[in-house]
Amino acid sequence: MRYGGFWQDSMHIIRLAAFGVALLVVVLLGLGIRHLRHSSPQPQGLNAIFAAVQKDVEQNFEKYQAVVNKWPALPVDTMPQHVAGYQFTLASAGQPGVVVSSHVYKHDNGDVSKITEHLQNVLMKAGFAKSLPSIVQPVEPGATQTQYRQADNVCTVTAYPQYAQVFLQCTSPTDLQQRAAEARPFVSSYLEQHPDLRPQDLIFGQLTIKSRNGGGVIGRSHAAGYDLAEAIIYRPGAPKGSLALFYGHTGQWKYIVESNLDERAFSCTTIEASPDASKAYVGQPCYDSALQRVRSSGVVQ
Repeated sequence: MRYGGFWQDSMHIIRLAAFGVALLVVVLLGLGIRHLRHSSPQPQGLNAIFAAVQKDVEQNFEKYQAVVNKWPALPVDTMPQHVAGYQFTLASAGQPGVVVSSHVYKHDNGDVSKITEHLQNVLMKAGFAKSLPSIVQPVEPGATQTQYRQADNVCTVTAYPQYAQVFLQCTSPTDLQQRAAEARPFVSSYLEQHPDLRPQDLIFGQLTIKSRNGGGVIGRSHAAGYDLAEAIIYRPGAPKGSLALFYGHTGQWKYIVESNLDERAFSCTTIEASPDASKAYVGQPCYDSALQRVRSSGVVQ
C-alpha cells in the first residue's frame, strides 16, 4: 500500500466523520429549537384568548357559561384609558372580553376563585404575566381585580364572588385607536348638545350600534336609511355612566337623549322633538310621565 494512498483514504474518512458530526449538531439544534417553540409561551390574538377561556369554562365548570361580550350597558367598574391624539378618554368597561357567570339559581361562591385561576392559566399559556402591582384599582367590597401584560397587550380579570361573575377584559394600542376613532363622531355630537362640557371631561364607554347588534330592549331601526346606537358616557363627578341614545342618517350620527342606564327610560317627548330622531326611533319603547309606550301605536305597556 502506498503511503499517499493511505493518507488520502484517512482524509476521506475524517471528512465523512466531520460531516456526520456537523449533521448531528444541526439535527440536535433543530430539535432544540422545535422544543423551545413548543414549550415557550406563544403570543396569541385576543380573540384566540377569548375562545380559549370559553372552551376552558365549558370543560371545567358545569354551572357557568362564558360569553364573548361587547359590554353593552354594563355598570361595571371602569378606569380611564388615554389614547394619543384624542382629548376624550375611553372607559376600560368598553373593552371587548368575556363574561363568565352562573346560569343556575344557586351557585357556590368558591367557584369564582377557581375560575380566576383557570383564566390566569389561559393567560399565562398565551405569554402574559402578572403586572406589578397586580391589583390595578379599588373595586367594590368582596371583589378583586388583577392585571396581566404581554408586550403591549393588557388583560384585566375582575372577580365578583357575591354575583358569581368574572369579567376578562383585554385591549391593545391598536384596539384603543380603533375604538377612539369610532367614538369620535358620537363624542362630537354629544358635546354639541352639552356646551358646558369639554372633550377632556368625558370618558366614553361601550358603544353598541344596533344595525350590528340589535339585542336588548331597543332593536335595529325600523326606518330605511336610519340606524340607532347607544353609548355609555361618564361625566365628571358621576360614579356611574349614563346611557346616551343616538340616531344615524346620511352617514352622520346625532345625539338624542340619555337615561340612567335603562333602555326603557328614554323620553318620548325629547325624541319626538326631532323629526329625524322620531322617524329613526319608530316602533321602539320610550318613557312618558310614569308610563312606557311604543311610539308606533301609542299603546301603554
